[in-house]
Amino acid sequence: MGSYYAKTIFGSVQIAPPTIAETDLSNWFKINGDKNKSISISNLYTGVFIATESEMPINYGFININYNTSKTYFESNNIGYIVYDKRLTLPPDYNTLNRYQANSEMFPLYYYNKILYQNIDELKPKVSTLVYENNDFIICKT
Repeated sequence: MGSYYAKTIFGSVQIAPPTIAETDLSNWFKINGDKNKSISISNLYTGVFIATESEMPINYGFININYNTSKTYFESNNIGYIVYDKRLTLPPDYNTLNRYQANSEMFPLYYYNKILYQNIDELKPKVSTLVYENNDFIICKT
C-alpha cells in the first residue's frame, strides 16, 4: 500500500496509512477515552482515524481553543480532550507563540511556530491537563 498525504502551503502530512503514533493514539483512546466526551484535534485527518477506531466523537471547533479557553466552553461543547499533532510545527519564532490555519484538500490543519512539546504550557488551555504523549501527539484532558 502506498502512502497518502494532505498538502498545505506549509508542506505535506501523511494521512494514510496510519502511522505507528496514530495507531498508538487510537489505542490510548480505546482504553482511556470517555466515549461521552469529544476530541478536538489540530489534524482532523488523524481525528477521523481516531473516531473510526476508538468510537470517540470529534468536535470540529479546534480553531476556538487557546490558552484562555474557559472550562464552560469545553463543558457546553462536550469537549473532553484536545489533541495536538507535533508534526504540524513551523520554524520557530521565539518572540510569540502563533497558530496558523492551513487549508488542505478536505480539512484545515493547525500549525504552530514553536516546538509543541517544549511549549505545551503556553499553548494548552490553562484549565486542561496533559495526560498522554507519544512521538507525534499530545493529549490534554479538559
